[in-house]
Amino acid sequence: MRHQISGYRLGRTTGARVALRRNLIKQFFIHERIQTTRAKANAIRGEAERLITIARNSADGDDAKKVHARRLVISKLGDNQVIKRLFDEISPFCEPKWWLHSDPEARTPHG
Repeated sequence: MRHQISGYRLGRTTGARVALRRNLIKQFFIHERIQTTRAKANAIRGEAERLITIARNSADGDDAKKVHARRLVISKLGDNQVIKRLFDEISPFCEPKWWLHSDPEARTPHG
């Protein structure tokens, strides 16, 4: 039984599964929309959101933090053009909405 084993196997070997996820995430970042099965979409959703969060959180850091974040994402995706698009175009667009309030009291995530 597969109790408490995370991730989707998608009927593939480990190498094929890693390559599939990497390619789907790259295509998602390039085209901002992909057509795939629900199982594959659920398999890449968490990892894609994590990569966007890494890019978004590095925006207000110093140069060392920015380089570190880019290297983390490159280790997952391995394509410099996609990384550039993620950090320059996608992550600024995905800013959390609660941060855009003009009231400083409303700038808490749960406020």
